[in-house]
Amino acid sequence: MIGSSLMLGLESESLSKKERSVFTKQKVAGVILFKRNLKNFKQIHRLCQDIKSLSLDHQGEAPLIAIDMEGGSVNRLAHIKESLPWPSAQELSQKPSNEIFEIAQILGERLRLLGFDINFAPVVDLPVLESPLLKGRTFGNSPEFIIEKASAFMKGLQAGGVIPCLKHFPGHGSVLEDSHKVLPKDFRLLKDLEPQLRIFETLFQHNPVCVMTAHIEFPNIEKTPASFSQILLQEELKKKRGFSGLLVSDDIDMAALDSFSPGERVARSLRGGCHLILICQKEETYMEVFRYFENHPEIQKELEPLIKLSCQKISDLKKEQKKIPSLSWEDVFQKLSSKKY
Repeated sequence: MIGSSLMLGLESESLSKKERSVFTKQKVAGVILFKRNLKNFKQIHRLCQDIKSLSLDHQGEAPLIAIDMEGGSVNRLAHIKESLPWPSAQELSQKPSNEIFEIAQILGERLRLLGFDINFAPVVDLPVLESPLLKGRTFGNSPEFIIEKASAFMKGLQAGGVIPCLKHFPGHGSVLEDSHKVLPKDFRLLKDLEPQLRIFETLFQHNPVCVMTAHIEFPNIEKTPASFSQILLQEELKKKRGFSGLLVSDDIDMAALDSFSPGERVARSLRGGCHLILICQKEETYMEVFRYFENHPEIQKELEPLIKLSCQKISDLKKEQKKIPSLSWEDVFQKLSSKKY
């Protein structure tokens, strides 16, 4: 079922009856949480436990739960008084790598205790232009420097028990437009992307990670958004660069993809090479996706091998993750409050 390749957002601070029913029926792969879903640590822990209890996938395993916790301006916990003031990538870049590792490990441990599996970080875009979208979110302007600092951050998250995700492939650093609002276009050739591609290749060869795509079109490479691009995802990332992990699309609710219907966005993402597709904002978007595939069984049949591959990649990721026992809120609170955290 197509739900096996989707990670969906929630409307509020708890699972609604409709979400519970739809997510279970469609066997969705996971849930991503945002500020609108997060009130305090106790509520977050309870919500994550509730989501995990759904046992959504076809093997009876709990769904993945993700968050964007880069630090700095992208901090989904910033409004919560119990949370620590996590530094941005730009601020972290001023610290030695061993300190970055320790800070990321603490972040990973806290997220894991609350119930999260994946942190969609770090950003490893190489900022060629001064994009407002990336302000404070990148580690530096040198590929070698970004590799050093991002590697420490990534390894720290893993040591803390959370799966990191490198973003945004093949690079968001040479456009000024915001893909939340429009489809940015980068007119460089594939050879011009080499410094950025080397960052991704070096980092994912050192660690088993996820990679997230960018909703950017590279017209001189392929006239389609990168999240749908077989040249960039299948040929360049997987075959040439050797990436064999979980490939995640950025949120398909973004305006960058408005020229395609929600169902087409999912189908094209899968054909391009994505395994896990994010629908973060609107319930109507994922409901339209489900209707699209119900009305086009031939397309779901065509995509069945790719959906099965998605299930396998997600299952492999779950097996690699650090296991922790299910803890009561009292135990979690004690650990969160201890000096270690």
